Amino acid sequence: MKRVVSLENQQRFAEATLAADSLVKLNGSFVNTDYADYLRSKTLKNQFGLYYLNTTYDYSSSKYQIATLEYRRFIKKGSIAGRISYAGRQVGTGIQGELEAYINHSKSLYSYGIATYSNAVAFPQMRLGYSIFKTFKHDIEAELGARYLKADSISSISGVVSLAKTFNDFWINGRAYFIVDSSDFNTSFNLTTRYYMNRGQDFLTVMAGLGTSPDDRSRLIAFPQLSGLLTRSVGAGYQKTIKYRNTLSINATWINQKIGDNQFQNQYDLYLMFLRKF
Repeated sequence: MKRVVSLENQQRFAEATLAADSLVKLNGSFVNTDYADYLRSKTLKNQFGLYYLNTTYDYSSSKYQIATLEYRRFIKKGSIAGRISYAGRQVGTGIQGELEAYINHSKSLYSYGIATYSNAVAFPQMRLGYSIFKTFKHDIEAELGARYLKADSISSISGVVSLAKTFNDFWINGRAYFIVDSSDFNTSFNLTTRYYMNRGQDFLTVMAGLGTSPDDRSRLIAFPQLSGLLTRSVGAGYQKTIKYRNTLSINATWINQKIGDNQFQNQYDLYLMFLRKF
């Protein structure tokens, strides 16, 4: 065990995994087996992802479905991912390409960037985003960023700020978007809470929001029509990780939009995800 811990501290994960496997042969306890699985996951540099979003409405019989394939490469300073998304429509097939990166600058500072481009069928034509995150004392993390969205005949630029705090097994994040669309100015707010289980591998999540954010995948194609509407949303989800290699999650969200005096419409999102490291 001392050798395994020493090798892990030196980030020599391949050798640590071999030593941990020997430890499991001597004592196949759950703790030792779980430790070996964790170290083995640190040697895996690739990840395959499959996402599926299904959206239905109470005011239309049509459905909004998106299937996404992802490949992610883990590098020394973070990760880089490429995605391609498909959405079928009567007017044609929507195709969107996406690049995403997380880059660690130091132990307390990292960046997030995203860029997408599509054929403008069922997807916004272009999305760009960047955020920088800073970790402070007492498990507090702050975000400052910007988003750009081009959809239909409009373009919008948004500022993003967020604050997150960890309380034992709970994680709480509040995020605000300040959206400038032509001559209009709107805001959007999201609150997310997670309860972590199984030593942080799994979590339950609850979400609530006001407004339509430029990061909301299910509503971006309708962003010009939804911008400025009173929109409320609540959702819940569960994520499960198996042996630090396979990840499954399911999220359901209800969105209520006020379209006039005493007139409301509802949207229902179901989001499924499967990830596998290799």
